[in-house]
Amino acid sequence: MKVVLIASPYDLGREGAGMSNGPIHYLESGVENVLADRGVEVEIDTVERGGPFENEFSAVADTNADLAGRVTRAVERGAFPLVLGGNCDSALGTLAGIGTTGIGVVWLDAHGDFNTPDTSPSGYLAGMVLATATGRCHQELWSSVGNAGPSVPEAFVVAVGIRDLDPEEGQGLDGSEMHAVTASEVNAMGVEESLRPPLEDLSSRVREVYLHLDIDSLDPRHAPGVDFPAPGGLSVEDVEDTIRIVAQRFRIRAAALTAYNPDRDEDDRTLRAGTRLIGALAEAAADSWGAKHGRG
Repeated sequence: MKVVLIASPYDLGREGAGMSNGPIHYLESGVENVLADRGVEVEIDTVERGGPFENEFSAVADTNADLAGRVTRAVERGAFPLVLGGNCDSALGTLAGIGTTGIGVVWLDAHGDFNTPDTSPSGYLAGMVLATATGRCHQELWSSVGNAGPSVPEAFVVAVGIRDLDPEEGQGLDGSEMHAVTASEVNAMGVEESLRPPLEDLSSRVREVYLHLDIDSLDPRHAPGVDFPAPGGLSVEDVEDTIRIVAQRFRIRAAALTAYNPDRDEDDRTLRAGTRLIGALAEAAADSWGAKHGRG
């Protein structure tokens, strides 16, 4: 299977600083060669904002509309889209590109990204991405990105590694149909035991998923190069196991790795962890598309 690495070097539509530099840093550090050494055929594609930055909202819409088109073209050619996103808002474009009908979401993140304009203390748009995808807010953004299909039902989402929520965001998550597996549950029970019930429930609803990995799902000891570190996170092995388990149960339609800030990295720890996880995502995608599922 061919993998298209789609770099979206933007952080809420802005380029040239912080997390927006993460995708290009992965590419410049040779992640393409790492995948090629594993026998993965790789093509590189890069998102381009349609015009100059005017405001955050329109820039997010522009970059994600472009990303959606690139994801769709990869899928139409029978390739697997693996997005390297500056920010988690890239999920909106990726979902638009693969379509949301019958698609589940497995979302690894230290944060819920489940705020709305009414609950967010800061108004930070990236903290509302999952709420937007599930129809709780910003449906005009959802539509402008190219999402003509329905929002993702909350019951179709499994969030893993969450440990840093705003108070009202946590209340919203508790009152939702989303399955949330906290980092403390993973650390106490192990990946297999903590994820089995929600993934079994999800597999009764969908056969295919979008797999989203925010690098801050890792504990800061393993990935210090993030803007919003939260202690008590997952190990690289935990995330690799999660990726493997998801691939055993679902066909992965697209995947993403987001939120790496090279400026905050220490001794390239985050770069090495992210590169390792990109390899795991590519291999898991190939496995999940294999004949063993009878869905090739």
